[in-house]
Amino acid sequence: PRSYPSAGTFLFRSSLHSFSLSLSLRPLLYVCPRRCSFFLTSEHIEGLRIRKSYFGLHHRALALMEKRTPESLQRAIALLELQNNVSNKLPGDYQATPLYNLACCYSVLGETDEALNYLSMAVAAGWSDAEHTAADEDLKNLHELDAFKIIIQELTVAGQSESPSLSVPAPSERSLQDFDAKLTTLAEMGWSDRRANIQALLAAKGDLVQAVHELLQ
Repeated sequence: PRSYPSAGTFLFRSSLHSFSLSLSLRPLLYVCPRRCSFFLTSEHIEGLRIRKSYFGLHHRALALMEKRTPESLQRAIALLELQNNVSNKLPGDYQATPLYNLACCYSVLGETDEALNYLSMAVAAGWSDAEHTAADEDLKNLHELDAFKIIIQELTVAGQSESPSLSVPAPSERSLQDFDAKLTTLAEMGWSDRRANIQALLAAKGDLVQAVHELLQ
C-alpha cells in the first residue's frame, strides 16, 4: 500500500504557513480577533477539518490492511471508500492514494479484476510511482497479468517514474502490439486522450467495443 507520515506531520508539511499561524496566533486571536480573522477564514478551518478526516481514515485503513485477513481487508475497503469520497473535497491528486490502496486490498483478496480496475483509476487520478507499484507485494497477484505490465510500462514510458529499470517482466510482444493497435483505433475514432484510452481498455479487459462504451460514459 501507499502510506503517509502521521496526519499531524503531513498537515505541518503541506500547510506549513497556514497551520503554523493557526497555532501561533491562537492567543492573539483571543485578544484581537478582528485584526487576525484574515488568517483563519472559515474555508481554512474547513480545509484542515477535511484533511484531518482524510488522513484519519487513511491510517485506520492501513492498520487493518496490515492484518491481511479477509475481515480486516473488507473493513479497510469500507474506510478507503470513505477516504476516496473525502478526497473529492480536496485539491490535487488526493484521490490517487485511496484508489491505489483499494487496488492493493482487492489484489490481496484475489479479486484481480477489481484490483486492476482500481489501479487504472488510481493512475488516471494521478498515481505515478511505477517503481513502488512494480515492487508492491500487495499487488503480487497482478504481476504476471499483461494488463498490469502495460500499466507499469505506460507509467515508465510517460516519464512518471525516475527509476531507470523495474524488476517486472515485460508483457508479451503480441499483447503489446494488440493493445497498441486498439489505442491507435481509438485515436483514429477521435479520442485523443491516451491515458483515458488506456484506462478504458483496461476496464474493458481489452474489448474495443466495451472500451468505446467506457469512453462514452
